[in-house]
Amino acid sequence: MKTTIAYSCLIWSVLAITGCSFDPGYEAEKAFWEADQLGRSLAAAHPDGLEEKQYLELIRAFGQVVEVAPAETLAAEAQFRIAQMYITIGNLESAHTTLNSIFKEFQEDKEIAARAAFSNGKLYQANGEIEPAMRQYQAIMQNCPLTSIGLEMPIYIILYYQQQGDQDRTRSASSQARKHYQNLMNAYAGTSVAKKVRPYLLRVFELENAWADMLDFWTAEIKKQINRTDIIEANLGKASVLATRLDQPAEAKEIYESLIARFPTEPMTALVRVRLAYLEVADSNWDKARQYFSRAWQDLPADNPLRINSYLGLAMIERKQKNDRAAFDYYDRIQAEFPNNSTALQVPLIKYLHHQNVNQPAKAEEALQAAIETYRSQWLDKPSADTAPIVGQLLLQCLIQQKDWSAAATHLEVLTKRFPEEARYNKLFTALQTIDPSDLGRALQDFSNNPQSMPAMQPPR
Repeated sequence: MKTTIAYSCLIWSVLAITGCSFDPGYEAEKAFWEADQLGRSLAAAHPDGLEEKQYLELIRAFGQVVEVAPAETLAAEAQFRIAQMYITIGNLESAHTTLNSIFKEFQEDKEIAARAAFSNGKLYQANGEIEPAMRQYQAIMQNCPLTSIGLEMPIYIILYYQQQGDQDRTRSASSQARKHYQNLMNAYAGTSVAKKVRPYLLRVFELENAWADMLDFWTAEIKKQINRTDIIEANLGKASVLATRLDQPAEAKEIYESLIARFPTEPMTALVRVRLAYLEVADSNWDKARQYFSRAWQDLPADNPLRINSYLGLAMIERKQKNDRAAFDYYDRIQAEFPNNSTALQVPLIKYLHHQNVNQPAKAEEALQAAIETYRSQWLDKPSADTAPIVGQLLLQCLIQQKDWSAAATHLEVLTKRFPEEARYNKLFTALQTIDPSDLGRALQDFSNNPQSMPAMQPPR
C-alpha cells in the first residue's frame, strides 16, 4: 500500500513537472496555426471569394486563440485578422469593438496598442467619421507617444487637415504638435529619447515653413550641449537652416569655419568640410572648395559613403574648369570604392550626359553605348534586391536616350513584371498599350524627362 501511494506521488510529481504544465505561447501558436490552415482550406474551396458564413467560421477559429491565451502577441494578431474580416462583411461595429479590445488589453505592448488605435481611427476616417477618428489618434499621442506610430501621429493629423484645406485646424494641429514634441523632449532631456523626438519637431517647423523658429530651436540646442558630437550636430543644423532656407550662406560659412577651428580632428568635422566646400563652390571659390573636399575624403574611412560627396564635389569643380579627364577620374573612384552605391551605378549615364551637355556628339554616342552595355550586363547578371531597381531603371533611361523605342518598351514590360509595386512602370506600360505607335517615343521621353523617374544625387545639407 505504501509502495502504491509512493509511486502515485512520484507519477503526479513527474506530470506536474512535464506533461501537465500549460504553455500559453504554445497553445496560442497551435490555435493560430489551426485557424490559418482553415483559412487556406476555405480559400482553396471557394476561389471566387468567401461568403459571410465562411468568414464567421474563421472569426470563431481565430477567436480560439484569444480564448486559450489572451495575453499572447498572437492573440492580438488574431484579433487584427478578426477585425479585418468584420470589415470585409460590413460589420463595422464589431470591427471597432475588436480593435478597442486590443488597445485596452495590450497596454503593456505599446506598439500593438498604437497599431490597434490607428487602425480604428483609419476605419472611422474612411467612413467620414472624423471626430471619433481624431479621438483614436489623440489616444495614441497620450498613451503611446514614443511608438513608431505615436511619433508620427501629430504630423499625420497636420497633413490630414492640410489635405482638407482646413487652415484653422491645420494651425491648431501644428500648435498642438509643437507642444507635444517639446514636452516629450523636456521630459526626456539629456537622453537618447530626446534626440529621437527632435526630427519630428523639426518636421513641424518644415511643414509650417517656420525657418526662423527652426533657427531659434538650433540656437537653443547649441547652448544646451556639452558633448562635442552634439555641439557639432546642433551647429550643423543651424548652419543648414541659414544656408538652405534663409539664404544666408555667409553666416553658415562662419559656423562651419568655427567648427573646423574648434574640432579639426573630430570624425563629424569631415561632414562640416564637405558642406563648407559646397558653399565655396556656389561662390566659385574653386581652390578653397577643392581644399575642403580633399581634406574631407582623406580624413574619412575608406568605406564611408560621405567620400562620394567629396568626389562629386571635386568632379564638379573639374567640370567647371573644363578638366573632363580629371572629373571622370573622380567618377571612376566612386565606382571603384562603392560599386553597389546608387551614385556609382549612375556613373556611366553621367558620363554620357556630360558629353551631351558640352556638345560632344561623338563622345556622347560612344559613352551611351558603353552605358547600355554596362547596364545590360549588370541586369543579366541578376543584381541584388537593393541594386536591381536602380540598374533596371538606368537601362531603361539609356534605351530611351538612344531612341530605341522597341527595346525600351520591351524592357519596360520586364520591369513591370519584376517590380509590380512600382506604379510608375505600371502606369506607363498601360498607357503604351493604348496610344498610337507613332506616339511611343514621345511617351517614353516624357517619362525620361520626369525628375522623379531618376535616382537623385544631391549634395549633403
